[in-house]
Amino acid sequence: MYSNGHAAVNANDSSVAIRNCFFYANGSTTSRAGAVQFNGDTDGKLEFNTFAYNQGYDQQVYDPFHNKFVPDQDGGGLNCMQQPNSSRQVAVNGNLFVENKPFSYTITSFGQPSCTGNFTTNNLVGTASDAEFVNTSDPHLTAMTPSGNGKVRDDPSSNCSNVGQDFDGDTRPLNNACDYGADEFKAP
Repeated sequence: MYSNGHAAVNANDSSVAIRNCFFYANGSTTSRAGAVQFNGDTDGKLEFNTFAYNQGYDQQVYDPFHNKFVPDQDGGGLNCMQQPNSSRQVAVNGNLFVENKPFSYTITSFGQPSCTGNFTTNNLVGTASDAEFVNTSDPHLTAMTPSGNGKVRDDPSSNCSNVGQDFDGDTRPLNNACDYGADEFKAP
């Protein structure tokens, strides 16, 4: 899903199962949604997706208490917002976040977190050089994509049990460990 001026996915009080999708070049500086936004009592899974080059809300608002303008920003890739007193959650695992502006994700919670998953161990937040995509409009991984522990390709700590196939129908894992994001790299 690409080039949407607002969110590619905006779920409110829903159950979601989103896996193996490419979200790139979505959002704008004036749209609150970024690429994917979960609101209210939303639960489910967001697994092994690639979020690249998305733009989140990025404005300056006046703060009358400090008499100055301050940033008002949301993540370009993922925004999780939850209703007060809700216990529903979206499990976030195996996703790849690359070059989303002003940052990759926002989690706003009024109690229990609305999105679960550790963004430094269960998902990978990186730069263009960490992913080495085919190009900015084709976020498939290449042979130049770094591999090994803590890398996009073949990270042994990636949790990919029962994940099945990638975006292209390639089996996961290849080389005994899954790749982060929607694409499991397969040499041509």
